Formats: sequence, C-alpha cells, structure tokens
Amino acid sequence: MNINPLIVKSYLESLKEDNELDTIFTQLLQVLDFEILSTPQEYKGFSQYGKDIVAVKKDSNDNIKKRFYFELKAGDIDNKNWFINGNGVRDTLKMTADKNFSTNYKDFDKLPIKVILVYNGMVNEKIRNLLNDLSQKEFISKGIEFEEWNISILSKKFTDNLFGAYLLTDQETTKTFNKVLLNLNASNHISEDFKRLLEDLFSKNKWEGWNKKKREWKLLFQTLKLVSFIIYTESKEYNNLDIAKRYLTHLVLRFWYWVLKNNLENDKKIKTYFDEVLNFYLSVLSEYFKRTLSIASIQDGLSYENSGTYEEIGYTKRTFDYLEYLTFFLNINLSNEGEQENIKKMLSAVINANNVSSRPLIDINSIPIVDILTIYITLDDKTSATNYLQKALSHKVCN
Repeated sequence: MNINPLIVKSYLESLKEDNELDTIFTQLLQVLDFEILSTPQEYKGFSQYGKDIVAVKKDSNDNIKKRFYFELKAGDIDNKNWFINGNGVRDTLKMTADKNFSTNYKDFDKLPIKVILVYNGMVNEKIRNLLNDLSQKEFISKGIEFEEWNISILSKKFTDNLFGAYLLTDQETTKTFNKVLLNLNASNHISEDFKRLLEDLFSKNKWEGWNKKKREWKLLFQTLKLVSFIIYTESKEYNNLDIAKRYLTHLVLRFWYWVLKNNLENDKKIKTYFDEVLNFYLSVLSEYFKRTLSIASIQDGLSYENSGTYEEIGYTKRTFDYLEYLTFFLNINLSNEGEQENIKKMLSAVINANNVSSRPLIDINSIPIVDILTIYITLDDKTSATNYLQKALSHKVCN
C-alpha cells in the first residue's frame, strides 16, 4: 500500500488557517511552473478582489495559456464560511468575476480566464447547489472556466509534484520523515532522524551546475521550504515554537553549509532560494519573540520554579540560549536607525530581568556575551556595555 497520499492528505487537512494553506499552495504552484503575479502575502491588509493568487501558465488540459485566479479557503466549504459578508466564499467568488486585476504582464487581459476554488476539505451538501448555481451564473455562462480543487485533488497534486517528487520518494525516507514528526516534541534536542533526513535530501544529487539537473535542484529547494513549513505548523499544534526555532536553525545552517561546500555563496539563483528559506526562518523567530519577550522581560521570567535542584544550572543555560537567539535576531535590524532604541530596550529588559544573564557557566556562553557587547557598542551605549562586562568578569573572577 502506498501510504504517501494518506500522509499528505492528513497533513493538508491539519492546516486550519487560510494563511497556512496560502503558503504551502504557493510552493506547489512554483513547482508546477506557474508564473505567479501576486500572492496573499503581497496584499495583506488590502482587498485582493477575490483573487488570493494570480498566475499565468499554459493549461495542461488544452495547452492554452491562461490567467489563473485562485481563491483559497481552509477547511470545508459550509454555511459558516459561505455566507460571511465580505470574506465569505460566495462574496469573494463574486468579486473575482466583477473586479479586474491590474498588471504590466504582456497581453494579460487578452488571456482566457480560469477560476479555481481551492480548499483542503469538502463542500457541504447544503452548499453544493448554491456553489454550482453561482459558478454557472458568474463564470461558466460568461465563458470563464471554473474548477474546484478539494482535499482529494490537492492530496494527489501535492503527492505527485512536491511531497512524492523529492521528500517521500522511498519507504526509508518516508519512515524517517514520519519519525521526525512523531518525535518533534519528545525532547529539547534536534532528533537524529531530522539530521538524517536532511543529509538524505542533500545527498540525492551531486552539484555539477544548475542546468545539469535543474528540476532536481528546484525540487530540493522547494522541499527545504516545505519541510520548514511543516515543522513550523506542527510546532504550532504543540503550542511550542521553540521546536521550530531549534529545527529550522539546524536546517538553515545545513543549507548554508551545502552552499559554501559547493562555492555557491555568490550564485544569485542559489542565493535567492537560500534567502527564501532564511526569510521564513526569520519570520518564525519574529513570531517566537513576539510570544516570549513579554515573559522573558519580567523578573526571573526565564526561570522555571518546578525544575528542582537542576534549576541552578537550568536557569543560566536557558537564559544564555535565549540571549544567543535574541542577539542574533536583533542584529538583523541593527542598522535600521528607527529600530535601534527598541532593540536596546528589548535587550536590556531581558538582561535586567534575569540576574543570571551575566553569569556564564561554560565557554560557549561567551558567544552571546560578545554579541550583547557588540550591540551595545554599535548603539553607542558604552555605559550598558561596560556595566554588563564588569558583571560578567566579576562573576568569573569570583568563581
């Protein structure tokens, strides 16, 4: 029995929010060689006129180049999301028909239109006739093609073109991937299965130039984005973004190692793919700190009172780990003058709230110490830099 479609179907059904479906569906379209002209992320907060994704491609059914309007909805199409004013399925489909999409794409307005409703569920029986009537009236009667991609169609497309094309290609890799997902929350470490999975992905092909195996490399990079996104969504299910933080850090570093190993750090095409993975990682870190900074900034916020005698070490280890990620994240916007005061406040708040932040336990704790000093000095706050260094040195002298 081929379990891959079942794995893919189960995962796709777990995506409960529109933005989660948006992200992974965009990856599928990229692998299918659609020319994507707009995505939901580009129009966040603005009206998209019922067109979550606008793309151009030759239709595989008749080989005619068309403009594709994709409308995405997470879950089933039912009474709940059909009748919502403004953002319901009914209203957004009507807007798709009524509003034009403006673009500089050559001859875009001359291309035939195909509207595709995408949802990772099924259509409720009570809504089926309403959807059929609307699609007939608003699209088909006007010469506009209309399709539905439900969970069954999506599962097949994702299995054939993304999951099954590079990730779940054999029983061993599929088994490893399943073990990664099953054990994500089993420890505070990165599992050996995840490390082996990445090694398997990177070792499938030897780099001999982009044009030698163009499709394989494109699939690898899309797969890395896919794995990153899956780890992130699974971490959210556990309500523990620390999992995503740890695993995606390893993935980004492993990807960059591959780039350096093949002397590709100046290759613009490869750098573009790497930046996509890196930017997603940074967005996860941003969400992580939005969730945790308020706690880390209260008195002893990074301590854990129920950990017993281990807490004498655990509090310090936890604090320096947190500071290492925080300083890395803050460094990204350090050159932005408009953010510098906020950066200083965030860093100082965590340091001042957790008194072990200047009490290093082991040599590797020198990394966040140096990063903290670098940020303060860059921000021309020599007083904070001096005070922090004095506390750290006095602790080492006393010990």
